[in-house]
Amino acid sequence: MFNSFLCTFLHIFQASFPVKYISMKDKINWTTQGIEKSCTHKKSLYAFTKNKSDPKAKAHYIQYCEISRKVTKKVSNTTVDL
Repeated sequence: MFNSFLCTFLHIFQASFPVKYISMKDKINWTTQGIEKSCTHKKSLYAFTKNKSDPKAKAHYIQYCEISRKVTKKVSNTTVDL
């Protein structure tokens, strides 16, 4: 009995809220090659400092993340205004 209720409910729910697919080609690509390289370097720094207890390495990673965040915000804000 519960399975028939569930099937009916899911059928009505899926009919009421259809899935909308968004094309990624329409999206404006604001990332630059520099930002992409920075992100890959940040990932490698994270992997390096994840299991290390070196405070200098962790401080470098945190500082790199802050700089990367500021640059990404600045680039995304300038390209959105265009």
